[in-house]
Amino acid sequence: MYDRQFITALVAVCIKCGDGFDIFPPKSEIVYRLEADVTLVPDLHSQSNYVWTMIGWLHVQRYDPKNLAVKIALDDYHFPDQSNVTALLEPFRVALANDSSVLSVLFKENEPIWSGNIKRAMASLLQVYGDSPGAYVVDEQGIFGSCPTEYFVVNKSNVFEISKTYDMGGCNIYPGAIYLTRSNIPLNICTPDKQNQAITSRIANYKLRKVEPYRYILLEMDGTMRTNVRTFESYYPQFLYTKIQLKYETHNSIDGPDQVFNVVQGMSLLFSPMLFVSPDEEATGGRSPKSKSSLVKKTADLLNTLADNLESVDSKLKEPYDETVSEIIRLMGTMDLETLKLLFESIDLGTSYRQETARNILLEIIPRTGTSPTILLTRDLIINQQVNPATAVQLLISLPFYMSEPSYEVVKECEVFLSFGTDRPDIKHAAVLSYATMIYNTFIAGKMTADNFEKYVKIYFDMFLNSFEYEQQMLYLEALGNLQLENVAEYLDPIIKADYPQNTDIRFLAMWATMPTAHLRPNQVYETYWPIFHSTSSPLQLRVAAFTMLLVSNPTPGRLLGLYSVIKNENDPHMINFYRTTVLSISETTYPCYQHLKQLLAYMTRQLPKTPPSKYWVTGNYLFDYRDRKFHIGSMLQALLIGSHRTDLPMMAYIKFDTEALGRFTGQLGLYIKARGLTDAVIHRLTKLNSSYLKLDRLSNILKSMKMPTSNPTPLHFEFIVQFEGKAVLSYHLNQTTFHNLTDGDLINRINFLLRDSHINMQIVRRPFMIKYALPTLIGTPADILIENTVLATIRGNTTQQMMMDKVARSNQVDLRYSSYAVVKIRSYNPIEDIEYSTIREQGFLVYIPINNEIVWDIASKSISYAFYRPDGLTSGISLKSRTRNIPTDSLVLRDRLEPKEEEIAGFGYTFEDLGIQFMARAHEDYTKDNVMFMLETDVLDNAKVLSGAPFSLVNHVLRVINLIQLNTIHIGRDKHLTLLVSNKQKTRLQGTFKWDEENYSKQPNVPENEVFRVNLILAHTIPKPEGEGSRDEVKVLHKWELTSQYTDYKSNNAAKFFFSLTRQEWNSSNWKLCLMADYEPLVFLKRPFSLIGHVAFNETRVPKRCPEVPRITFNISYHLPKYVEDVYNIMDTGDENCPKEILRLTPPPFSGNCSATTFAPLTTVSGLDASFKFEQLPSWIVDLLHRLDHLASAVVPRRVQTLNITDHLDVNVKTARWSSDTDITINGGTIWIPTRYNYNAKLYHPRKSSINYGFTSK
Repeated sequence: MYDRQFITALVAVCIKCGDGFDIFPPKSEIVYRLEADVTLVPDLHSQSNYVWTMIGWLHVQRYDPKNLAVKIALDDYHFPDQSNVTALLEPFRVALANDSSVLSVLFKENEPIWSGNIKRAMASLLQVYGDSPGAYVVDEQGIFGSCPTEYFVVNKSNVFEISKTYDMGGCNIYPGAIYLTRSNIPLNICTPDKQNQAITSRIANYKLRKVEPYRYILLEMDGTMRTNVRTFESYYPQFLYTKIQLKYETHNSIDGPDQVFNVVQGMSLLFSPMLFVSPDEEATGGRSPKSKSSLVKKTADLLNTLADNLESVDSKLKEPYDETVSEIIRLMGTMDLETLKLLFESIDLGTSYRQETARNILLEIIPRTGTSPTILLTRDLIINQQVNPATAVQLLISLPFYMSEPSYEVVKECEVFLSFGTDRPDIKHAAVLSYATMIYNTFIAGKMTADNFEKYVKIYFDMFLNSFEYEQQMLYLEALGNLQLENVAEYLDPIIKADYPQNTDIRFLAMWATMPTAHLRPNQVYETYWPIFHSTSSPLQLRVAAFTMLLVSNPTPGRLLGLYSVIKNENDPHMINFYRTTVLSISETTYPCYQHLKQLLAYMTRQLPKTPPSKYWVTGNYLFDYRDRKFHIGSMLQALLIGSHRTDLPMMAYIKFDTEALGRFTGQLGLYIKARGLTDAVIHRLTKLNSSYLKLDRLSNILKSMKMPTSNPTPLHFEFIVQFEGKAVLSYHLNQTTFHNLTDGDLINRINFLLRDSHINMQIVRRPFMIKYALPTLIGTPADILIENTVLATIRGNTTQQMMMDKVARSNQVDLRYSSYAVVKIRSYNPIEDIEYSTIREQGFLVYIPINNEIVWDIASKSISYAFYRPDGLTSGISLKSRTRNIPTDSLVLRDRLEPKEEEIAGFGYTFEDLGIQFMARAHEDYTKDNVMFMLETDVLDNAKVLSGAPFSLVNHVLRVINLIQLNTIHIGRDKHLTLLVSNKQKTRLQGTFKWDEENYSKQPNVPENEVFRVNLILAHTIPKPEGEGSRDEVKVLHKWELTSQYTDYKSNNAAKFFFSLTRQEWNSSNWKLCLMADYEPLVFLKRPFSLIGHVAFNETRVPKRCPEVPRITFNISYHLPKYVEDVYNIMDTGDENCPKEILRLTPPPFSGNCSATTFAPLTTVSGLDASFKFEQLPSWIVDLLHRLDHLASAVVPRRVQTLNITDHLDVNVKTARWSSDTDITINGGTIWIPTRYNYNAKLYHPRKSSINYGFTSK
């Protein structure tokens, strides 16, 4: 009964009327005042909203029941010059359906896109469904497609008030009002509840007056649409707001055909649908098309300007915003292939430094533009060898990840990528992998048929089968992995099962290539991989891969229990550790793509096998990740390792690092390394280089005479693969032969040749992320939302190297610069005035580091001379700023100031006179606090359980710091302002010498010293000699620091003497000097305590070579063993001939498992420390510090003490009792008791030599 009443009520409310309101009387013309505006709102708190308007009249003629003749007229006062918009003023015809809804429109011939879209928008407003009061939902046709629309109709004395609420997310052609979405970063399909970056809402209100039964006249209409843009999941949103109003003015009758607008002659042959037409091919939709020459000139000018800006940095540190790269990408995105070739030819001319820089930047930008013409241009540049091989590889690597217009035609045009021969091996590898990714992207975009995709899969598989070299087989397997669909796995399953004779490495790579499709084919995965995993005779790497495949294949709980049952009876500690680390890593992971596994593996943590010995860490699956639930960002680092049974060292490593933001993966990097015999190969090559010094033949004969067992070196097998977004982009393989060819010849001279004189001019352009939403406004004009980050890094300069007999001199003049530009931009094109309006929230980050130095290594004299210099007027450092601005700038528009006032900036400066530089730090006081507090309001879940074994550890702190760094890179705050700068007005130079020498007297019995070691360091700050000063020197030394040290150890008692002095000299001033002299004697068991006796003196002096007498600090420090040690030692009897007490006389004692150090701990643990300091004529600032120390110590001494007289002397005694865990600290007679003790074992903690094995040597 209840259900029946509910259905009846629902039908009564949700009426879909078969008729619509007939809102235009027949044979009549109605004139409406038209007022529309588009508003760009930077944020809620800004008053600099940008508004552009369209004001005029809309003439509507109902000349027959099925058609309207409509004409737009602009207001002459607001638009005095209308000569360029005549197309908009031409009348057009609107076809009506039986229910008076709008069906289509008919334009004049050659109607441009821009005016046609405005007319479509106007026509879509001239319809109202229904014919009576009530509430109902209909699908209304318009420029966004068919959109569900909620109607609510109220009759107020024959005036009908109608409100429309549109469900823009439900539009079936342009959902969310967005007709184009482009991005160079993949969606995170593992996060179903991600927030949309752009949300659109739309409402409209109509007033109708009833003129006769079932006939009405439209009196008024106002509509609004707002698109809300979430800026990087943080801070205030931005808005695009459109409003339109139609108000009734006049009503005239049409008495004859001559009064009807001409919508018959000169019209198009076909009606046009109501749907908005994308103006992508020409951004203005035909309103103001740019010629090829103008596009080329503007882009070339921007490239040259960007190259010029790299010459100076001062202005950029003040305003680190540089959208030039973004603008160049935008312009190149509008060019066809012919125009792009003209651009490249104009930039490719000339060899100057500026032209070389511009060309480098252009080559970096071409593959990152992503349009079909830029892809074809990249193809032509590589095929025609217009770029060098290294540049060609870089172009190919980037190419498939920026495809904005996937199409089968482009894939077909690029088939030449499969035809590179062995004469260009690096290009061939990159082209084969890149082309496979292009095929995959085109197929999943729906631009390629399944038959064509299958054709390319078969081509790659045939290439694999027809390859006999391992390197080629590895290449085509990675390419098949890039295709990443189920039918690829069907081709590779026989390889994995070893139905064909293939080695273990190929089978492993084939498994890895099919892993992305494992969750789509769980049954086939079980059939293929369970026998491999279950067989203990299978190689470890295949068992690990099989286990991983079974785990990621969407397993059932039963299959997981089956995996556990195998591991429970497993004897291989490598396999056990891999299982343990996998379960621990995933059971608490925050990584979205592992959440389905997390729910299953969380139960398995209670039944983990026993932990194997720590040396088996080399085989494991280590996962560290975090996720910020407030800002929806996260990162994941996974290290999958496989070790060797023979050496228990890593053999294979797969490192994966993902970052996520904006509901997309902003970074996905994978590194795969497999190495066997690498250490053997490197050692063998190095011994060949140094065979005359190493005398290996003698060593070999000695080892043979000792009948030592021999082992054959492991043949070299090295694989290296780089992946972006899960797709391989680089693939390299080395074997014994290729390694020998690579290192053959005079390797030292080849390395030296690379380090000799070189000119460096390197530019790196990156586009870490870009998301673009294009949408029409309510009045049919184009708009878009761009969220983008571009990076430009440059390394420019020169390095020179000279080699003389015993000297190596090197000079470097290199500038390092890193510029990052992040922006959220809303753009709206006004075709009436041919102006593009933008509101921009942008963040600039600039790092500039100049490196100017000269280094001379004098091998004969054992010294290094160095000089670091900065030219005059140089400023370097870091600048981070953000702001909101509008384009075009208009003084009539009230807008926020771009830069904060000087009084709002907090500054700190300090001059380092000895270095000749000034440090300056500046920050916005208010907004720095706001931005910092905003970023600290995080809600972070982190996972490092596999490493710590505890819920919280140091790794968790590191993950939280990484979260803050990631958040700051994507969070464009309000008026960020932070600069850390180093500057100098005049040229400054730091030069000096580092010198060392050693004298060994160990073979001279009459000399008490064993060895003397000296180190001297000089650092001088100089400036160019001012004109007029009479001196031969070219520079003037303003400040000079000189450090002298000598360490002497003696033969008899292992004692040592140390001397250290530090002298500072200043131009036209007295010298300052510090001297430290100390005698050291180590602790000798049962003979003497440790002692350190000496003094420190410092003061100004006019005799640089003489140490000052006062102020002076004299010190005497010693520690000792307990007094009872000798008595206990004399009566001690261990009763074990393998652990006699006499081993304590050796340093360090040869402790072992049968003779533990803890047995003798009471005899070797230090129990007392004595330290005495005497102060003479100390300066006042040190006396003040000692006074404060005196007050602090007096406050914590248990008894009431007025003062401890620490300013005169300081005597400290630390004592621990034998049978107590307490410590007594006595300071100048005042004792402090601490209920804990620190045990220092004089024997156990003695330094000792260690050895370590390193490298990949496993089989």
